Amino acid sequence: METPKAFLSPAAEGGEKSPSMTEAQTMAYLAKEGVQPLEHWKPHTSFLYVMEEATRGDDGYFKDLPLEQRPSIARLDDPTEIDFSDPRDRGDGTVVYYVGNEGGQVDYYAINPTTNEVTRVKKTNPVKNRENAYFVRKEALFATADHLFPKGI
Repeated sequence: METPKAFLSPAAEGGEKSPSMTEAQTMAYLAKEGVQPLEHWKPHTSFLYVMEEATRGDDGYFKDLPLEQRPSIARLDDPTEIDFSDPRDRGDGTVVYYVGNEGGQVDYYAINPTTNEVTRVKKTNPVKNRENAYFVRKEALFATADHLFPKGI
């Protein structure tokens, strides 16, 4: 699959590509675009989740994708549960919460830090197994912004 031209830095010579936005850059981008942190959520309501650097790194879940296609953000389309009553320490002091997503797909988007171009790079089907479920950090949850991150087809 060819890398979208949107990921080519305008200043880059010889086809050099820009890595997608980091976690910190993505948080700043969302704030600049007016995307609100997720405060009140109800089942079957989509939300955005900013991807951690560990997940995006060379030994993370997306290690097989080129740097410019590693997701900056995920859009969970129809999650059924966020269990804020059961905080879990991931082992490094990071608190995460279970997300049940039996109801919908997850779209992953990379954001080019030079152009702010948003590109969907991956789509997955719902996770139906609690052992392989999503675990999220509360501070990385945001309200859906369909004008920036639409549901993929």
